[in-house]
Amino acid sequence: MTIDEALTKYKSNYQLASVCNVTVQAVNKWIKNDFIPYPRQAWLEHLTNGELKADDVFNRELTRIKEKTKIAALKKIEKIKNKAGLS
Repeated sequence: MTIDEALTKYKSNYQLASVCNVTVQAVNKWIKNDFIPYPRQAWLEHLTNGELKADDVFNRELTRIKEKTKIAALKKIEKIKNKAGLS
């Protein structure tokens, strides 16, 4: 599940934190990282009787890491082009 799906279901950071027995700061970190830890996803799947589905955490995390790496590489290329006056 995505953080957006969980927030749509629970309406607020506070309510999501409450049902997951974590702090609002933890939920804010999930939002920042665009990722709910798998144990919390499994808990939410249980609480919602399968309405929210836990992701295949390993594939989702791998995809997220690949995207961050791609973005960092593109920024580095742009910086090099700017230095060389190629932009």
